[in-house]
Order: sequence, then C-alpha cells, then structure tokens
Amino acid sequence: MKYKIKHKNGTGIIEDVGGGVSMDDLIDVFLKEFDSWSDSIYSYFYNYNNDLDEHGPTNVVDTLVLEDGNERDINVSVIENSDSGSLSDRHSLGWQVFFSHAVSNEKGQWKFDSFELEYEFNEKYLQGDRNIDSESIISMYVYDNPENDEYIDIEGEFVECSGSGVDIKLYVNTKDGVAECDNFSVWREEMEDKEIDTSSKEEVKNIY
Repeated sequence: MKYKIKHKNGTGIIEDVGGGVSMDDLIDVFLKEFDSWSDSIYSYFYNYNNDLDEHGPTNVVDTLVLEDGNERDINVSVIENSDSGSLSDRHSLGWQVFFSHAVSNEKGQWKFDSFELEYEFNEKYLQGDRNIDSESIISMYVYDNPENDEYIDIEGEFVECSGSGVDIKLYVNTKDGVAECDNFSVWREEMEDKEIDTSSKEEVKNIY
C-alpha cells in the first residue's frame, strides 16, 4: 500500500546559513557606521553561506494520507542528536577570524515523497531525522520496522513559504573558543577611548 506523510496545517521552515567573514569585509561594514553586523547585512545575509546552507521544516509531520485519500492523525518521534549545541559552544567556526550566522524564519508547505509498504503502516516505526548541520530542521524521515525488515528513507521538498523575520549573529574565533561579537557601538567607544580614528580603515585594522 502507498502512503504519504504531511503537516496538516503547514509547518515552520528555516533557512540556516553561515560563512566566514574576512577582516577587510568586516571593517568595510564597520566603517559604514552601522550599529551591528546584523543590521548591515539584513537584506543579503544569504551571501555568507560558504560553510552552512540548509533549508527545511522544523515541525514534525502529524498526518498520514492513505492510498484512498483518507487521512489519519499520527504521533511521530524524532531521532535526537546528542552532539547538538549552540555555535558559541564550539572550538572554532569556519576558517576566517569572523563567522556570520543567520536563520530566516518562514511558514509554509513542505511536501514529502510518497512511499510504499508491503505490510500495514505502524507509526511507532516512523521517526524524524534531524539535519546533521542544522539540528532544528527535520530533514527527512525513516521508517524502520525490524519485525518485517521494511526500511525506507522518506525525503521531501519545499513547496511554498512566507518569511517572518531573520535572526543574525556574528561570531569571532579566539584562542579560547568561539564568542559572539556584534555590537559595533561598543567597539567604537573602546576605540575612541584609545584615540583610534574609527573612520580610518588602516587605524581600525591595525588594532587586530
């Protein structure tokens, strides 16, 4: 019998992107007198995606569609990743000194491939599988029934969405690990206290 899984009322979707930022790029933005990195790249955050670029739903499917078109509610568990954690907990990010990370929050539809089983579907053998690079994303599902050796990977694709905001953070790689650093106003105050000309690229660059 053929089946489909879906989100009955749509799902949250995120675009998770990240990438290194060169010292020159960062200083060029700093000199434009934005208060923060996040303010400066809000409209083109997706340009910094060399190290991370993932897109997918964040909610677990809740509906099974039968071959005859009838639907029934299902309760699906998720395979948890024990290594998940915030970026600031890592030893390093990318290969540049600075790292830009942005999460675009969306709402929409995500369509999963239909699948065929020889035996009747049992929801306890269906699990969501988190994205290896972005653990908030449920990138695919695994149906694994050890009782009859049926195993299927169920993947999906984007259908439509509407945006609801972007969360952007800037990190710096230090000898003690990764730290968040996105307040240009504080940087300027500290530089001015040291009588550094915050409008001069050379003077700003020389402090790093």
